[in-house]
Amino acid sequence: MLPFLDQIFLILTTSPGNLAYHLILAFSIAGALQSSINHWRRTGYPQGQRMVIGLTLLLLVQLIQFAMAALSWQGVIDPEAFLPPLDRLVILLSLVIIAWIWLFPEPSRLADAATLLLSFLVIAASIVSLLWWREQPLDQPYNGTLADIGSDILAIVLIGVNFLILLMRRPNGWGFSVSFFGLMLLGFGLRWWAPQPESDYAGIVRLAQLMAYPLLFSLPLRFPLPVETALVASQAPAASLKEIRRYRADPAFISELLGLAVERNPLQLKQKMTRLVSELMVADVALLLSPPDEAGQIVVSTGYNLIKQQPISSFSVETRSLPVLASALRRGRIVRLPSSSTSTDLMSLARPLNLERAGHLLAAPLLAVDGSVRQGLVLLLPYSNRGWTLEDQENLARFANIFSDMLSRLEAAPPPVAHDSTMATAPEESVAEFSAQLEELQQQLSLERQRAENLASLVADLSDYQQRITELEQEALSWQAAVESQRRTSAAEIEAIQGELRLALEELAQLRRSQADAAAELPVAASTPASPLPAGMPVEKYLQEIRQPLKSLHDNVHSLLSAAVQSGSAGQLKSLERVKASVERLTILLDDWARAIELNASLATSPPALVALKDFIDHVVREATPQFHQRSIDLRLNVPEQLPVASVNANALQQILENLLSYFSSTSTQNSQVSLTVNLQSKENEPDFLFLQVVDPAQTVDADDLPRLFSRLLPPARLTQPVAQKLAAVKALVEAQDGRVWADPLTGQGLIINVLLPVQVVSAPLHSGDSIAT
Repeated sequence: MLPFLDQIFLILTTSPGNLAYHLILAFSIAGALQSSINHWRRTGYPQGQRMVIGLTLLLLVQLIQFAMAALSWQGVIDPEAFLPPLDRLVILLSLVIIAWIWLFPEPSRLADAATLLLSFLVIAASIVSLLWWREQPLDQPYNGTLADIGSDILAIVLIGVNFLILLMRRPNGWGFSVSFFGLMLLGFGLRWWAPQPESDYAGIVRLAQLMAYPLLFSLPLRFPLPVETALVASQAPAASLKEIRRYRADPAFISELLGLAVERNPLQLKQKMTRLVSELMVADVALLLSPPDEAGQIVVSTGYNLIKQQPISSFSVETRSLPVLASALRRGRIVRLPSSSTSTDLMSLARPLNLERAGHLLAAPLLAVDGSVRQGLVLLLPYSNRGWTLEDQENLARFANIFSDMLSRLEAAPPPVAHDSTMATAPEESVAEFSAQLEELQQQLSLERQRAENLASLVADLSDYQQRITELEQEALSWQAAVESQRRTSAAEIEAIQGELRLALEELAQLRRSQADAAAELPVAASTPASPLPAGMPVEKYLQEIRQPLKSLHDNVHSLLSAAVQSGSAGQLKSLERVKASVERLTILLDDWARAIELNASLATSPPALVALKDFIDHVVREATPQFHQRSIDLRLNVPEQLPVASVNANALQQILENLLSYFSSTSTQNSQVSLTVNLQSKENEPDFLFLQVVDPAQTVDADDLPRLFSRLLPPARLTQPVAQKLAAVKALVEAQDGRVWADPLTGQGLIINVLLPVQVVSAPLHSGDSIAT
């Protein structure tokens, strides 16, 4: 057996056989490097960047050794004087670099500094051994010398320390690292059994390297790709796929974003910022935290939980528990961490939030004008099975810049002038009390006066709008008479009339926007206790007064259109058509406003009631079944055998179910199948939720139509207005109950609509046929 091993060792340590040794190591490192580069490009994780840096250094060391060996083959340098110490240097330096890649996948200043210092020590020791070896006789073999024994002992110590750190940290894929260092330790240990005293190189160590280095291919496998990236890679080519947009862009969100610019309360501004970015980025948890302070603490000032729909109170975390996040905040960098990361950041954030895991992390700094870090915005996905992409990172960076500007303007704003009270220094305690009470009463009086002025201005604005609409109606009648009398006028006169119509159209559009703003503020102002609005003047009265002149204006414009058609004036006809479309649009908006007021009134007067959920849902489904039978649609109901009695708004729940079923009975194809699934989601110390899911495998919705599926004003083009209003009503009812409703596409074809409603369970589940105690 020994002669056979001696032949193998001789091939690995002498030329040209050792060429295979150098090529196998180089190809193993290059293959792992290519996989790491692909992983880094697709995920952007900092772990991928560290793998690429480490494997690049490792490949560079091997190429330097290969180049020195090639020079020795050509006789440029003396192989006996340079190559043996260089071989030991490459082995030790490779062990240090591989240990750094495997043991510390996340950025760590302490680990990076220790690795760099150890590398310098290894290089310095190798330089000393090289100078010592040049003074020795040329016929003396390097194996068995003091420098050789010292390098073996140093290698065994490094491997032992690596094993100890592996058992303490246990990073991802630590089983492969144990196998790698185990093979290397076996090679150095067996060298004492087969020392090769006549050679300058360690043949058995080189054999162990040939068996261990292919394990470097497992480095990129430690961090799996995000779910969305993996799905895209496993399906059709990227050019044939159209990415589903995951960001909401409706007027409500734009209004909220604009409302942040006028917020003057710092705490409320931060709370609104976290809630808005959580909804826009579809992040389960959003946190706003401060940079590390001098006491070694990172304070989370506020946050928002999108799943629970509630804000997160302030808490603090030690800086040493968040090494990656603290380092990124100090340097003003954006950081992404996968849920599989071994860094303590994820666990340290999940613990105060009472989460089992923090999920994928994405953080961006809020930079001040001078480049200092003002705050940090952190997004977590503890409930969602998806990862953050480069597009998410860019979007969060944009939001961070916007929020940073808002905080800068808020801090730069002059502070409110404090009230100067001369009575504060009065010696008598009663005088101080009286002064404080008087100041409080003056503030209340000022607020009440301001409210009264605002309401009066709103009522005056509505009267002005109505008067202006009447004037526009009279102008339209005069234009009609002018058109009838000037059918054969010159082109210059027709052009002048068109200019007047264009100006009227712009003014009408401006009035429509002003009227919508005033109408939106009037119900809120009217609901305040100190409203000066006289009794007997409901909002419906103003709606009716606005509808009458609108209808008259619509009829007059229609008459003008008929006259324009007969006269053959193309420009005048287009202007009148635009006026008519604007009037019809304003009429639709008023109708929608009236329906919204009626819906809110009906919900406000319908208190929660005890409902047997199974019987209630069965009854609603039975009432809706004939609609499906008329179109030969099979309606499947999946309800648990036992459902509890719960306190819920029965009127709202009934309307939600009826509108959902009516929508699918109208839009599903004939001879198809629609399923309704009902579940009760209940967790300890958390509110209960009623989960409704309607699945239609045959219905197809374009990706661009998904965000507008529940829109009242801009529904998908394929839906008629009555059908589109059903889903808009579902959304309004669900959100009025503090619930959630969303739509998801099925793979290939199909539509899923999910509804999550909060309920309060008041009894244990009942069997069918049991009664409810009153």
